[in-house]
Amino acid sequence: MTTRPLRLFCLPHAGGSAVVYHPWRRGLARVAEVVPTELPGHGTRRGEPLSTDLRQVVADLTARVRPLVNDPFALFGHSFGALLAFELARELTAAGTPPSALLVSGRDGPAVPAPGPAVHALPTARLLDRLRLLDGIPPALARDGELLELLLPPLRADMKMVEEYVRAPGPSLTCPIWVAVGSLDPIATAEGQRRWAEETSAPCRLVSVAAGHMLLDHPGFLRELTRELASHSGR
Repeated sequence: MTTRPLRLFCLPHAGGSAVVYHPWRRGLARVAEVVPTELPGHGTRRGEPLSTDLRQVVADLTARVRPLVNDPFALFGHSFGALLAFELARELTAAGTPPSALLVSGRDGPAVPAPGPAVHALPTARLLDRLRLLDGIPPALARDGELLELLLPPLRADMKMVEEYVRAPGPSLTCPIWVAVGSLDPIATAEGQRRWAEETSAPCRLVSVAAGHMLLDHPGFLRELTRELASHSGR
């Protein structure tokens, strides 16, 4: 009997697009079928309206992902994407199609408020200063006015959702949660990430790697992620 690979739906960080996960398609092919998942108004969906309503975005993702779920499947999200993955996991679980696992990085548990003060409405120069602290924008991009005009609207929309997010009451997830934190991350902490354990009746595992906030291509992170995915795919 042929075993189907674990299908991994990946959700991007604030202002990001699905393209950030394209290298994972090959790099993680042994343990998962990576499905980069685009948000409305981002990347290949740039022609669609942006939303600052997280519930609306999650409803859109649910409608797109649910027809594609197989057994097993998992969800991954980084930073803002971790919140989206969590809320998507709640919706899919309520619909009777829970993920085999929720994997997140770069974000404290959903019950932990976003670190203040709010930055989504800051003038561009101050917003870019904030992003530099997170290694969230390459210097060359920060100097490219045309590219910034494309980047900043989705970034501001996503940051608004992050900063206004309040975890709504609801049942715990039933799937295990895997949480990765960069030991040098200035906004996600080991203490805050341990609070992901509150969100599931299954085990929650926390791993730390010697990285900052933007750790998606860090070798240590990728080794840990591969090991975790292999445990769910049976490979």
